[in-house]
Amino acid sequence: MKPLMIALAASALVAACATPGPPSSAPSAAGPAAAAPANAQDLLGTWDVSLFFSPDAPPSKTVMVITAVDGGVVSGSFYGSPFQASRAIVRGGVVQFTAVTEDGSGPYATQGRLEDGAIEGTTFAIGRDFLMAWEALPMAETGPPDEAGL
Repeated sequence: MKPLMIALAASALVAACATPGPPSSAPSAAGPAAAAPANAQDLLGTWDVSLFFSPDAPPSKTVMVITAVDGGVVSGSFYGSPFQASRAIVRGGVVQFTAVTEDGSGPYATQGRLEDGAIEGTTFAIGRDFLMAWEALPMAETGPPDEAGL
């Protein structure tokens, strides 16, 4: 049962990442210099994550650490749980990734989109049957989250 749940979560995440991003537009010769092309390596680092459990409550905090992106496979952890399966792609100038983690309640399917130096994403807690939105900024920009937020 457990491998099936992880496989289903991974399949859902791959499908989410395959969703087309915004169309890319070529810069004109007269326009401003183009930004550096998106690269999955831009995911590397420690990210300060704001978790939005409820629209009426302030976000809670956690950390996501991305240690490597090699051949499209992302290594790291989210909420202290290591990635069990993961992938990253670049489409339309946007880095997209998915990862499956797990805790005592079951697997979590997480996806995110890195644009303009920030990641927006969602996490589906399969065993707990809820979907949570989150946003992340590089830790260097925000400083470490307070201990109460972890």
